[in-house]
Amino acid sequence: RAAPDAGTDVGAVTVEPLGYSVYPLPSRGAELTYQLGPEDALSLSVAKGSTDQLLTRYDSTLALVRYKRAIGSLSHANAGAGARTLGESLAVATAAGSGAATARHTALVAETSFGSAFELGPVLLACDWIGIVLPLATLAKSESYPDDADAAERGIDRANFAALVAKPSLELLRLSLGVRF
Repeated sequence: RAAPDAGTDVGAVTVEPLGYSVYPLPSRGAELTYQLGPEDALSLSVAKGSTDQLLTRYDSTLALVRYKRAIGSLSHANAGAGARTLGESLAVATAAGSGAATARHTALVAETSFGSAFELGPVLLACDWIGIVLPLATLAKSESYPDDADAAERGIDRANFAALVAKPSLELLRLSLGVRF
């Protein structure tokens, strides 16, 4: 990507119609970028995603403040911090038949990624090819079960979900389209 003209380009607004901000959950998002100089920018990025697997629904939200640095004419590197929320909702057996158990964990995270951007006049096409989100600390967590859930059902998947929350997650192919202003 050619370095923007510091006298005219202030920033960009992009939407992310496709990507994996927390792999393997497909996500969509948006980003607002403020140009600090010809090669440096700050951005606010939000991505949300979800998927259903058998009787379980997983969802994620990743909100970041990112520092972007141009590397050459077409590449950039990002480093950021923010919050990642992972949620799980699954069907559990209850005295009345079945119900939904939910768990939600929010963590303070650090993030880094690498990508490319192409400009066609004011139109911006970008892709963060690969990145990693590292959980640093738990900010909040909650679990809820139907009041009449079987005691054995309350422990289902709790260990697997806790392990998932504690692990770093990959970012892959975060495609975005936007406009520079």
